[in-house]
Amino acid sequence: MAILRIQRGASALVPKLRNDMKTLKCDLCDVTAEGETFEDWMTALRPHYMEAHADVMSDSSRGKEEMEKWMADNRARFDAA
Repeated sequence: MAILRIQRGASALVPKLRNDMKTLKCDLCDVTAEGETFEDWMTALRPHYMEAHADVMSDSSRGKEEMEKWMADNRARFDAA
């Protein structure tokens, strides 16, 4: 199983004393991504989504409301982790 990671800023250069990273699965498969924030997690997951789920990313039938619901659902999932 692949794990994608992203860290921001100078903290990536200094060993962390505690792990503030959250690891969550992709909502469409078993690939996991890590991030300190929801935005970091989304950034780590984006290349996977573009490659493995290109059909979902390019589906023009999905409207703005559906995209906003997806974001809200995944933010809640991240916050709960």
